[in-house]
Order: sequence, then C-alpha cells, then structure tokens
Amino acid sequence: MKHFAIIILISVLTFSCSKNKYQEENFYKTPDFQTEQTPQQEYIPEKTPDIPEQIPNSPDKLKENIPKNIERKIIYNANISVASENPDSFKNKIYNKTKDLNGYIQREDYSVSMLTVSMVIKVPAKHFQELLDFIKENAYAVKGYNISTEDITDTYYDIKQRIKIKQELEKQYLELLKKARTMKDMLEIQRYLNGMRGEIERLQGKIKMYDKLVAYSTIEVSISPKGFGIAGYEPSFIDKLVKSFSAGFKGLEYLLLGIVALWPLWILVAIIIFVIRKLRRRKKT
Repeated sequence: MKHFAIIILISVLTFSCSKNKYQEENFYKTPDFQTEQTPQQEYIPEKTPDIPEQIPNSPDKLKENIPKNIERKIIYNANISVASENPDSFKNKIYNKTKDLNGYIQREDYSVSMLTVSMVIKVPAKHFQELLDFIKENAYAVKGYNISTEDITDTYYDIKQRIKIKQELEKQYLELLKKARTMKDMLEIQRYLNGMRGEIERLQGKIKMYDKLVAYSTIEVSISPKGFGIAGYEPSFIDKLVKSFSAGFKGLEYLLLGIVALWPLWILVAIIIFVIRKLRRRKKT
C-alpha cells in the first residue's frame, strides 16, 4: 500500500512538470491567427519614368525613313539689272505681267538722284523663268543678272520626319498622363508635354516657311535710265539736251526749296528792315 502511494505521488509530480513546461513554451510562442489574405496592390512609383526620345542625331539615320521618290524642294532666286528708256513706264509693265502670273510686288524703291527703280518680286515658281525672260526681252539693255538655286529637299524631309517622331512621343506622354495617380506625376508629365508641343510647333513653323519659299520665287530687279552704267554707250545730242533740261529743272527745284527752308532768316531780315525804317522816321521828325 505504501509503494502504491509513492507511485501515484511520482505520477502526479511528473504530469504537473510536463504541464508547466508546455505552458512556458506556449507563452513565448506567437499565436497562429487565421487572417484573410488581401490582394496585393499594384506598385505605382511617385515619379513617372522618362520616355527617351527616339530621334536619331545623325541626318543619315533620318534619311533611311525618307521615301526615295520624293518631290524635290528647290528655292529659286534671281537678281537682274536692266536699262530702260523710261524706268517708270517699264516698272508698270513688269507690275502688270507679275499680276497676270499671280505674283506680287514685295518691295519697291525709287532713287531720285539716280533715277533708278528697284523692285523685289514674288512669283509662283512655275512662272519664274517666264517673268525673267519677259524682263530681259522688254528691257532696253540687260546690264547683268544672276540666278541661284537652293536645294532644301534633305533638310525639309528631315524636319518632317522629326515632327512625325515627336508626335508619336506626344501620344505616349498623353497615355501616361491618363494613368498618372499623383499630382506630382501629372505635373511632371505635363511639363514634358508642354516642351514637346512647343518643339513640334517650332518645326511646323519651319515647314510652312520652306513651303512659301519653294512655292514663290524671288526676283530682284533694278531699272536705270537708258545708257546709265552701260559700257561703251555714248548718248545722242537729244539725250544730252533732255538730260540738261531735266538737270536744270532739278537745280531750280532745289534752289526754291533751299530758299523756302531759310524762312526764319527772311523773317529776321524783315524785322531788322522794319526797325531801321522806324528809326529813320523818328530822326526826320
């Protein structure tokens, strides 16, 4: 009976120690709670990544995308100096012909001392040679002329290609703007868009300028009196007489204008004469 009691006591002590050890281990163990898993949200960076401008720096790389069979873009310019029996009348002839060819006079100057008329004419490129031939054929003499051309084909289509590429980049930035989540991203993308739009408009302005230069050629004309500046020309007696009368009238005109220009002096002289006469009258009385 005594041995049985000892066995029961040992069993109770063993069970008590085991329970205490289990509680001690579970006291430091994190409880395993069952939590509901939430779906992972997509990561959105605060700063939108930059889109690199895929615009080749080398003109040769841009030319690879330019069609081979294209319309050449050529600017035509001419300078011509002619003599005419009546510069003013010849100027009117050129004006009427230019108008018939759908051109216009961009600038006109007249030199009184040289009796020379200068004109800058804009005419459709297809009528450039026609108007130039008209001036040569109707002038008394052609003193000299120069024709120049500038082929801007490569430059023109390079700019066209750059505009196309930048417009594609602009579309990409607009798509990014729609997906932006923060105000900082929106402002950053808008800054890129503003710069891109400004560059596109600048290049489009160049294209418009080139289109006008190609569509309308420029002819600068200088018209001087017959015999003026022509080597070996000897004016006739009638020409000399007309020129002398013209010079005499011009001299008389300048003399009258000079006299009128001195009107303050004439007023002063009149006052002095008036005062002298008054003084003489007083002495006599």
